[in-house]
Amino acid sequence: MQLTGQMQARLRAVAEKSGHTEQWHVEQALNQYLEDLEDAAIGDEAYQEYLRSGKKSYSMEEVRKACGLDN
Repeated sequence: MQLTGQMQARLRAVAEKSGHTEQWHVEQALNQYLEDLEDAAIGDEAYQEYLRSGKKSYSMEEVRKACGLDN
């Protein structure tokens, strides 16, 4: 993987301060990014399924009123 000089310098500085390797930081960041993408895809699929279902949704205000919590 190629990094710009500035990105490489930032990574090196963080690695030196943290005591972890540059590789460790790259893997942590990439893992978090991929998990975020996977979570977003799961959320999108759930939303699409909801839209296909035709079910009605309720606003928080409607729920509060229905539960008698509209003080």
